[in-house]
Amino acid sequence: MNISFITVLIFLTLSLPISFSFSAGKETLFSLGNGIFNFNKSSPRTFVQGEYKGETFFRELRPQVGAFITHQGSFYLYSGLAYDISLAQWILTPSFSSGLYFKGKGRDLGFPLEFRSALEGTFRFQEGSRMGVVIYHISNAKIRLKNPGVNGIAFIISIPLKTTTDQKMSFIPFF
Repeated sequence: MNISFITVLIFLTLSLPISFSFSAGKETLFSLGNGIFNFNKSSPRTFVQGEYKGETFFRELRPQVGAFITHQGSFYLYSGLAYDISLAQWILTPSFSSGLYFKGKGRDLGFPLEFRSALEGTFRFQEGSRMGVVIYHISNAKIRLKNPGVNGIAFIISIPLKTTTDQKMSFIPFF
């Protein structure tokens, strides 16, 4: 069997159970971000990212799926779980995901299956949109001998797509 096929199979096995929302909770969110990939090394790269966070299904736990691409064509597609911790208007969101990384002309991370741990800090505006920063680490968890790992940081804006309250929704953040 081909290693790429095995990697895709592992990714799908880990992702499918957490890619669906199980019951109605708070709003779903779509986020866009721009940041620096590999920021603490000698060759940082810019990237753009998009992410969808589904409805909460157990307290503040929610599924998430996302992707980013660097200006060198490195691409990462991931799926995982996030947990919102509300501190008044501020929200801290730790998350963990598994995903597939394609190096393009960018950094070789040693294996296509990579794991992403992240911490997001955002300010939640009254209409539900959020603005903040996410910092993350991507690594293959030593599945392969080569495991350089990378860190990233991004400025993000999140837009609520659906809420469970009767509040007026705005698809343009902050208006």
